[in-house]
Amino acid sequence: MSGRTGGDRPGVAAARRPRLAAASKEHCLSSPEGQRCALSPMEMTLFDLLFRQPDQELCREVLVTALGHDWLHYDVRRLEKLVSRLRQRWQTETGQPLPLKTLHRYGYCFGAEIHRV
Repeated sequence: MSGRTGGDRPGVAAARRPRLAAASKEHCLSSPEGQRCALSPMEMTLFDLLFRQPDQELCREVLVTALGHDWLHYDVRRLEKLVSRLRQRWQTETGQPLPLKTLHRYGYCFGAEIHRV
């Protein structure tokens, strides 16, 4: 695990960031315009972590462990593929990029306001 423990997300003031909502019962992500994208259980686990640690950088080790895998025996490309497919599906279904940012050699952060509905 990296020596970083997380911190404020770099970037845009909260008022200018896009807003998204995730519905845990329905396992979906919604834009303010009402566009929706279904989430797999693994993708919902990713967003659950984002809810619990808003404005924080999430390291890959924490994400992999939350997905129920052993970090030492996990091929991190599986996580990268999960995120890539989610981004592609969101782009296809909403016409907008998903503000899930990759932090090189560390993990991910979410560049939008997100809340549970």
